[in-house]
Amino acid sequence: MIFSAQTTHTKKPFFSHLKWSICGVMFAGIISTLSLSAHSDSSYAPLIISYLDRPPYYHTVEGEAQGLLVDKVKTILEAADIEADYREVPAGRILHNIEHNISAQCSIGWFKNDTREKFARFTLPIWRDSPWMVLAPVQIKDAISQYGRFSELLADSTLSWATHRGFSYGQYLDGLVQQYATNRSEFSGDQMLLPKMMLKGRASYMIIAKEEFLPLIYSSGLGLDDFFLQPMADAPPVNERFLMCSKSVTPELIEKINQVIITISSIK
Repeated sequence: MIFSAQTTHTKKPFFSHLKWSICGVMFAGIISTLSLSAHSDSSYAPLIISYLDRPPYYHTVEGEAQGLLVDKVKTILEAADIEADYREVPAGRILHNIEHNISAQCSIGWFKNDTREKFARFTLPIWRDSPWMVLAPVQIKDAISQYGRFSELLADSTLSWATHRGFSYGQYLDGLVQQYATNRSEFSGDQMLLPKMMLKGRASYMIIAKEEFLPLIYSSGLGLDDFFLQPMADAPPVNERFLMCSKSVTPELIEKINQVIITISSIK
Protein backbone atom coordinates (compact mmCIF):
# COMPACT_ATOMS: atom_id res chain seq x y z
CA MET A 1 0.00 0.00 0.00
CA ILE A 2 1.37 3.29 -1.00
CA PHE A 3 0.67 6.24 1.20
CA SER A 4 0.93 9.74 -0.24
CA ALA A 5 2.38 12.44 1.93
CA GLN A 6 -0.18 15.06 2.74
CA THR A 7 0.70 18.48 4.11
CA THR A 8 -1.75 20.03 6.42
CA HIS A 9 -2.06 23.84 6.79
CA THR A 10 -3.30 25.48 9.92
CA LYS A 11 -5.31 28.48 8.94
CA LYS A 12 -4.68 31.51 11.15
CA PRO A 13 -7.64 33.58 12.18
CA PHE A 14 -8.40 36.64 10.09
CA PHE A 15 -7.91 39.06 13.00
CA SER A 16 -4.40 37.75 13.63
CA HIS A 17 -3.38 38.70 10.08
CA LEU A 18 -5.07 42.07 10.47
CA LYS A 19 -3.24 42.77 13.74
CA TRP A 20 0.20 42.16 12.24
CA SER A 21 -0.64 44.17 9.13
CA ILE A 22 -1.63 47.15 11.24
CA CYS A 23 1.54 46.84 13.34
CA GLY A 24 3.67 46.74 10.18
CA VAL A 25 2.03 49.87 8.78
CA MET A 26 2.44 51.70 12.09
CA PHE A 27 6.12 50.72 12.34
CA ALA A 28 6.80 51.82 8.78
CA GLY A 29 5.05 55.12 9.50
CA ILE A 30 7.20 55.76 12.56
CA ILE A 31 10.41 55.05 10.65
CA SER A 32 9.26 57.30 7.81
CA THR A 33 8.42 60.14 10.22
CA LEU A 34 11.77 59.89 11.96
CA SER A 35 13.55 59.90 8.61
CA LEU A 36 11.67 62.97 7.42
CA SER A 37 12.32 64.77 10.69
CA ALA A 38 16.03 64.14 10.42
CA HIS A 39 16.20 65.43 6.87
CA SER A 40 13.97 68.46 7.46
CA ASP A 41 15.99 69.71 10.44
CA SER A 42 18.25 72.41 9.00
CA SER A 43 20.61 72.05 11.94
CA TYR A 44 21.94 68.86 10.33
CA ALA A 45 23.12 70.75 7.23
CA PRO A 46 26.02 73.22 7.16
CA LEU A 47 24.99 76.87 6.96
CA ILE A 48 25.72 78.20 3.46
CA ILE A 49 28.04 81.21 3.63
CA SER A 50 28.35 83.06 0.32
CA TYR A 51 30.88 85.73 -0.54
CA LEU A 52 32.02 87.87 -3.46
CA ASP A 53 35.37 87.96 -5.20
CA ARG A 54 36.53 91.23 -3.67
CA PRO A 55 40.03 91.22 -2.19
CA PRO A 56 41.10 91.88 0.50
CA TYR A 57 37.74 91.17 2.11
CA TYR A 58 36.84 87.88 0.44
CA HIS A 59 38.19 85.80 -2.41
CA THR A 60 39.07 82.21 -3.31
CA VAL A 61 42.65 80.91 -3.27
CA GLU A 62 43.24 77.35 -4.49
CA GLY A 63 39.62 76.46 -3.76
CA GLU A 64 39.68 77.91 -0.25
CA ALA A 65 37.69 80.92 0.97
CA GLN A 66 40.10 83.57 2.25
CA GLY A 67 40.18 87.25 3.12
CA LEU A 68 39.93 89.66 6.02
CA LEU A 69 36.19 89.23 6.52
CA VAL A 70 36.21 85.52 5.68
CA ASP A 71 38.75 84.94 8.46
CA LYS A 72 36.61 86.98 10.86
CA VAL A 73 33.47 84.99 9.99
CA LYS A 74 35.28 81.66 10.30
CA THR A 75 36.37 82.64 13.81
CA ILE A 76 32.82 83.69 14.76
CA LEU A 77 31.09 80.58 13.41
CA GLU A 78 33.65 78.18 14.86
CA ALA A 79 33.20 79.83 18.27
CA ALA A 80 29.42 79.48 17.86
CA ASP A 81 29.86 75.79 16.89
CA ILE A 82 28.12 76.36 13.55
CA GLU A 83 29.29 74.27 10.60
CA ALA A 84 29.57 76.34 7.41
CA ASP A 85 29.77 75.71 3.67
CA TYR A 86 31.64 78.61 2.00
CA ARG A 87 30.74 79.42 -1.61
CA GLU A 88 31.90 82.19 -3.95
CA VAL A 89 28.81 83.59 -5.69
CA PRO A 90 28.23 86.69 -7.87
CA ALA A 91 26.62 89.65 -6.09
CA GLY A 92 23.40 89.54 -8.11
CA ARG A 93 22.90 85.85 -7.41
CA ILE A 94 23.48 86.38 -3.69
CA LEU A 95 20.84 89.09 -3.52
CA HIS A 96 18.39 86.98 -5.52
CA ASN A 97 18.89 83.90 -3.32
CA ILE A 98 18.48 85.80 -0.07
CA GLU A 99 15.59 87.96 -1.25
CA HIS A 100 13.69 84.88 -2.48
CA ASN A 101 14.67 82.84 0.58
CA ILE A 102 16.11 80.05 -1.56
CA SER A 103 17.74 78.29 1.39
CA ALA A 104 19.21 78.91 4.84
CA GLN A 105 22.24 81.02 3.98
CA CYS A 106 24.19 84.10 5.01
CA SER A 107 26.48 86.31 2.96
CA ILE A 108 29.57 88.10 4.23
CA GLY A 109 30.21 91.82 4.42
CA TRP A 110 27.00 93.48 3.23
CA PHE A 111 25.84 96.94 4.20
CA LYS A 112 22.46 97.29 5.83
CA ASN A 113 19.83 99.49 4.21
CA ASP A 114 16.04 99.86 4.35
CA THR A 115 15.42 97.80 1.20
CA ARG A 116 17.50 94.83 2.33
CA GLU A 117 16.00 94.84 5.81
CA LYS A 118 12.63 94.03 4.23
CA PHE A 119 13.77 90.61 2.98
CA ALA A 120 16.84 89.71 5.04
CA ARG A 121 18.00 89.26 8.62
CA PHE A 122 21.22 90.95 9.73
CA THR A 123 23.65 90.08 12.47
CA LEU A 124 25.49 92.66 14.51
CA PRO A 125 28.32 94.35 12.55
CA ILE A 126 31.30 92.08 11.89
CA TRP A 127 33.62 94.70 10.39
CA ARG A 128 34.13 98.44 10.14
CA ASP A 129 35.80 99.87 7.03
CA SER A 130 37.89 103.00 6.88
CA PRO A 131 36.13 106.01 5.24
CA TRP A 132 35.22 105.87 1.55
CA MET A 133 37.64 107.46 -0.91
CA VAL A 134 37.67 108.19 -4.64
CA LEU A 135 39.88 106.12 -6.96
CA ALA A 136 40.52 107.57 -10.42
CA PRO A 137 43.08 107.50 -13.25
CA VAL A 138 45.87 110.06 -12.91
CA GLN A 139 45.13 111.51 -16.37
CA ILE A 140 41.91 113.07 -15.05
CA LYS A 141 43.26 114.06 -11.62
CA ASP A 142 42.59 117.75 -12.19
CA ALA A 143 38.96 117.10 -13.04
CA ILE A 144 38.45 114.96 -9.92
CA SER A 145 40.52 116.88 -7.37
CA GLN A 146 38.54 120.10 -7.85
CA TYR A 147 35.85 118.46 -5.72
CA GLY A 148 36.34 117.84 -2.02
CA ARG A 149 32.93 116.31 -1.29
CA PHE A 150 31.03 113.32 -2.68
CA SER A 151 27.92 115.44 -3.14
CA GLU A 152 29.83 117.78 -5.49
CA LEU A 153 31.59 115.03 -7.44
CA LEU A 154 28.47 112.92 -7.96
CA ALA A 155 26.58 115.97 -9.24
CA ASP A 156 29.07 116.54 -12.11
CA SER A 157 27.38 114.95 -15.10
CA THR A 158 30.59 115.10 -17.17
CA LEU A 159 32.24 112.52 -14.88
CA SER A 160 31.00 108.94 -14.85
CA TRP A 161 30.92 106.94 -11.62
CA ALA A 162 31.84 103.24 -12.02
CA THR A 163 29.92 100.91 -9.74
CA HIS A 164 28.71 97.34 -9.49
CA ARG A 165 25.04 96.76 -10.26
CA GLY A 166 23.15 96.23 -7.00
CA PHE A 167 25.96 97.40 -4.70
CA SER A 168 25.24 99.46 -1.61
CA TYR A 169 27.68 101.89 -0.02
CA GLY A 170 25.81 102.34 3.25
CA GLN A 171 22.74 104.44 3.96
CA TYR A 172 24.47 107.82 3.98
CA LEU A 173 26.33 107.44 0.68
CA ASP A 174 23.40 105.65 -0.94
CA GLY A 175 21.34 108.72 -0.08
CA LEU A 176 23.86 111.02 -1.76
CA VAL A 177 23.88 108.77 -4.83
CA GLN A 178 20.09 108.87 -4.99
CA GLN A 179 20.08 112.65 -4.70
CA TYR A 180 23.09 113.73 -6.76
CA ALA A 181 24.37 110.99 -9.08
CA THR A 182 23.48 111.96 -12.63
CA ASN A 183 26.00 109.87 -14.56
CA ARG A 184 26.82 106.31 -13.52
CA SER A 185 28.26 103.32 -15.34
CA GLU A 186 27.01 100.09 -13.79
CA PHE A 187 28.95 96.88 -14.37
CA SER A 188 28.57 93.25 -13.37
CA GLY A 189 31.38 90.77 -12.88
CA ASP A 190 34.62 90.96 -10.95
CA GLN A 191 35.57 94.08 -9.03
CA MET A 192 38.97 94.12 -10.75
CA LEU A 193 37.27 94.99 -14.06
CA LEU A 194 36.39 98.51 -12.89
CA PRO A 195 39.94 99.98 -12.94
CA LYS A 196 40.36 98.58 -16.46
CA MET A 197 37.10 100.22 -17.53
CA MET A 198 38.34 103.55 -16.17
CA LEU A 199 41.63 103.37 -18.09
CA LYS A 200 39.65 102.63 -21.25
CA GLY A 201 37.58 105.78 -20.69
CA ARG A 202 34.34 103.93 -20.00
CA ALA A 203 34.11 105.48 -16.52
CA SER A 204 35.84 108.28 -14.60
CA TYR A 205 36.10 107.15 -10.99
CA MET A 206 35.00 104.59 -8.43
CA ILE A 207 34.43 104.62 -4.68
CA ILE A 208 36.48 102.28 -2.47
CA ALA A 209 37.92 101.98 1.03
CA LYS A 210 41.64 102.56 1.45
CA GLU A 211 42.35 98.91 2.30
CA GLU A 212 40.95 97.83 -1.06
CA PHE A 213 43.36 99.90 -3.15
CA LEU A 214 46.48 97.72 -3.34
CA PRO A 215 44.70 94.33 -3.74
CA LEU A 216 42.37 95.79 -6.37
CA ILE A 217 45.13 97.25 -8.55
CA TYR A 218 47.37 94.20 -8.21
CA SER A 219 44.54 91.79 -9.07
CA SER A 220 43.64 93.85 -12.14
CA GLY A 221 47.23 93.61 -13.42
CA LEU A 222 47.59 97.38 -13.68
CA GLY A 223 50.20 99.77 -12.32
CA LEU A 224 49.87 101.74 -9.10
CA ASP A 225 51.17 104.84 -10.89
CA ASP A 226 48.12 104.81 -13.15
CA PHE A 227 45.74 105.76 -10.31
CA PHE A 228 45.39 108.06 -7.33
CA LEU A 229 43.27 108.02 -4.17
CA GLN A 230 41.45 111.09 -2.89
CA PRO A 231 39.74 111.45 0.52
CA MET A 232 36.41 113.27 0.68
CA ALA A 233 35.27 115.62 3.43
CA ASP A 234 31.72 114.26 3.62
CA ALA A 235 32.66 110.57 3.77
CA PRO A 236 31.08 108.82 6.76
CA PRO A 237 33.75 108.00 9.39
CA VAL A 238 33.05 104.25 9.40
CA ASN A 239 31.15 101.77 7.23
CA GLU A 240 29.73 98.81 9.11
CA ARG A 241 29.52 95.46 7.34
CA PHE A 242 27.21 92.64 8.41
CA LEU A 243 26.30 89.05 7.76
CA MET A 244 23.13 89.30 5.66
CA CYS A 245 20.96 86.18 5.98
CA SER A 246 17.86 84.77 4.37
CA LYS A 247 14.65 84.50 6.41
CA SER A 248 15.23 80.72 6.58
CA VAL A 249 17.98 81.46 9.08
CA THR A 250 16.10 81.57 12.36
CA PRO A 251 16.23 84.49 14.80
CA GLU A 252 17.62 82.02 17.34
CA LEU A 253 20.60 81.25 15.11
CA ILE A 254 21.17 84.97 14.45
CA GLU A 255 21.17 85.56 18.20
CA LYS A 256 23.67 82.75 18.70
CA ILE A 257 26.00 84.40 16.18
CA ASN A 258 25.44 87.82 17.77
CA GLN A 259 26.44 86.55 21.20
CA VAL A 260 29.79 85.44 19.80
CA ILE A 261 30.25 88.77 18.01
CA ILE A 262 29.68 90.55 21.33
CA THR A 263 32.15 88.25 23.04
CA ILE A 264 34.84 88.81 20.42
CA SER A 265 35.76 92.37 21.26
CA SER A 266 38.42 92.78 18.57
CA ILE A 267 35.99 93.80 15.81
CA LYS A 268 37.76 96.30 13.62
